[in-house]
Amino acid sequence: MKKVALLIVGITILAMAIGCTQPAAPATVTVTAGATAQPQTIKWTMVAQMADSPRLAHYASPNAMYPWMLHSHFDRGFAGWAKAATGGRLQIEVVEPGSIFPTSETLQNIGQGVVEAAYIAQGWLGGVMPETNIAMGLPMAWADTSIAFDCYNNYGFAAIMDGLYAKHNVWAEYIPCQQICGLFSRFQMPNPDSIKGKKIRVWGAYSKLIEVMGGQPVAMAFADVYMGLKLGTIDGAATCALALENSKLKEVCTDVQVSPILNVPVNAILINMDAFNKLPDDIKRILDVDVKNYVMAASSIEGMQEQLAVATAQKEYGVRTWSWSSADEAKLRKLAQEQVWPYYGGMSATSQQLLDMMIAHMKIFGLL
Repeated sequence: MKKVALLIVGITILAMAIGCTQPAAPATVTVTAGATAQPQTIKWTMVAQMADSPRLAHYASPNAMYPWMLHSHFDRGFAGWAKAATGGRLQIEVVEPGSIFPTSETLQNIGQGVVEAAYIAQGWLGGVMPETNIAMGLPMAWADTSIAFDCYNNYGFAAIMDGLYAKHNVWAEYIPCQQICGLFSRFQMPNPDSIKGKKIRVWGAYSKLIEVMGGQPVAMAFADVYMGLKLGTIDGAATCALALENSKLKEVCTDVQVSPILNVPVNAILINMDAFNKLPDDIKRILDVDVKNYVMAASSIEGMQEQLAVATAQKEYGVRTWSWSSADEAKLRKLAQEQVWPYYGGMSATSQQLLDMMIAHMKIFGLL
């Protein structure tokens, strides 16, 4: 019995000792609501390329995922995409073209940080960077957006352009546009010989193309094309199909050359390099990598809108469409290669490098 009693006393003492070493009850901690740091909101200004176009047909629907029209996909649409893709952290205010600086001075102003970004047809920059005459897409060169995208991103074209833009403190994303770039006229166009002797309003490298085709290139502000066609000051114009709708050319032209596409425009979103470098790494990746998915998806919608404009002009005004033969296309491309492209390649050593690269890439796919 003594042993049992001693054992009980020992266990009791041990239990008391253990109890004495237990930690005290934790202190109450008060957490203040809203103490978590919120993500930084970055606000930019972006200059649009063109005035916004009225939305056609189902693109005006609240259910449309890509509701913008033509070029607006890559300034107003780009701003909406960037806000969504970054969870609201990058917010871009889009202002009208020419509202802050002349379009021809876009490169200098973006480089100096007057605003953070702009969307532009690269050909506008030719006075400062002659290589953009080729980078924008020469007549009868890239046959569709896929070839242009591949040349830029898989064949080294973008790397050269990146280096040129960097000298101006500018970062760029390149936009192959799926437009029906052709000829819009008041005469029938069954083949390229139809252009001989005709007065055609042109822009950029189209001037050389129309010249070697035997036409008479006419320099004219785009806003004057409607009246030029109506009054007969010009016989036709080189532009893209949505002009049938947003510039009402369907009212004054009778014929549209829709195939082959005379050029694939490659426009650009330009961003001030300092502004780009200040972005968090994940947003940089969104603008450098993820944006390409948006670009090609939105470009395909551009193509659908162009087809819609042609179909509407046919239905409402009886506008005729013309598709030239593959033999005519090959002949016209050869003519451009020999008499148009060299002019732009000769503008600088880098221009020639880009031209040689473009030609080599086209040969891979049997276009030359």
